[in-house]
Parts: sequence; C-alpha cells; structure tokens
Amino acid sequence: RRRGLLRYANAGHPHAWLVPGDGAAPRRLGATAPPLGLAGERRVLGAQCPWSARADALCLFTDGMAESVGHSGERYTEERILSVVRRHMGDSAPEIVDAVFQDLFAFAGDQAADDRTLLVVRR
Repeated sequence: RRRGLLRYANAGHPHAWLVPGDGAAPRRLGATAPPLGLAGERRVLGAQCPWSARADALCLFTDGMAESVGHSGERYTEERILSVVRRHMGDSAPEIVDAVFQDLFAFAGDQAADDRTLLVVRR
C-alpha cells in the first residue's frame, strides 16, 4: 500500500474525475479499458495518480447528470457539476452530493429523462 496515490480502473466511464483539494483544476480519470462487453477485453488494467487523502475528492457521475436539460433548454454539463463540487470542497462527501443535487434540481427540476447518479468519495 503506497500513500499519496489513487489506484483505479476505468472501463470506459467518461465521467470520472479527481478534484484536487488545493484548488487545481479537476482531472479526468481516463479509461484504462474499453467499456465492458464492447471489445471482448478479458482484463481491465489499472492506473494511478497523485492523491491527497484528506484534501482531494473522487467524483463519479452518470451522463444523466451532465445531460439533464434545464428550463431554458441548456444542458447541465459536467463543468457545472465540477464547479459545484469545487465550491463545496470544505464540506463532507454527503454535503457535496446534496449541494450538486440542489443545484441540479434548481436548474432542471426533478423530471429526469435519464438516471441521475453521483458518487463523491473523500477520506
């Protein structure tokens, strides 16, 4: 076990982000394998990146979050999700999730055309 590293595997999920606690820009965690079942891969390789356990957050969300359509016809976007996460980095993971959903509901209401799932992991 090595401290200061986040080890992950990502089978094609585009909405996986490391949000640094030091104010640096969020970093997309790239795919380490194609989406499961599409390319016949038998192994999903892993990757690693720097991780500050008490400061950083891992943020994963479904496309239904970023693609939610607001009252004006605009999409919510992953940039907006990450902006809310960054504003609430001093809060706990459940509080961050609540803040994003409050902002999303104010933007798009509670009628969803797709699932809306958000996971924030902090230590």
